Amino acid sequence: GTGDLALVLRTDPHGESFGRTYIWRHKDSDEFHKWHLDVKKAVKVAKRKHDKQVALEGLSSCQVLVWKGRATMKQALQSSPYQLLAAIVVILSFLADILEAELLPEPDSELADLMRIFDLIFTAIFIIELGCYIFIYSLSWFA
Repeated sequence: GTGDLALVLRTDPHGESFGRTYIWRHKDSDEFHKWHLDVKKAVKVAKRKHDKQVALEGLSSCQVLVWKGRATMKQALQSSPYQLLAAIVVILSFLADILEAELLPEPDSELADLMRIFDLIFTAIFIIELGCYIFIYSLSWFA
């Protein structure tokens, strides 16, 4: 029955709690499932934190800065505002190409010069973005 719903936590026998067992009994299955999900999330966060600590052990201060820079840049580039900005830049670049193809400016005209400037700006933006992604995902380059 519902009286049998319990969350059992056994600690590491060699850890601070010396292998103690903790038991939480729950009133109903909803409470049990909420606790279960909360503990599962907490374990995931703790494992990530532990993995980060293990990854940083033995690194020089410069390598730690590079690692933290990668993590910060990755978080920024994966954020919704950045993804929206990147999509807008791609669309603007596409629209500039369509405009140039439709207007067919004379080679030495002001419009042709303006289109080249737009092309250079968009190319620079895309190269910078590519460089950021190479920095984020190429772990061995700065080791």
